[in-house]
Amino acid sequence: MVSGLPVSKPEAIGLGLLKALMEADVDRGITALLGMLQPGVEAAMPSIKPELTLG
Repeated sequence: MVSGLPVSKPEAIGLGLLKALMEADVDRGITALLGMLQPGVEAAMPSIKPELTLG
C-alpha cells in the first residue's frame, strides 16, 4: 500500500520526474518533454501539425 501525500502543486511532480529522467537519460528525457509539449502546441496552433522524428 502506498500512502498519499498532500500536494499543493501537482504539476511539480511531473516536472520533478522529468528532471530526474533528463539526468538519467537525456534522449528519453527530451522525448518525454516533447511528448508533454506536443498537445499544447497542437491546441494552440491547430493548423500546424508538427512531425517529430526522434531516432
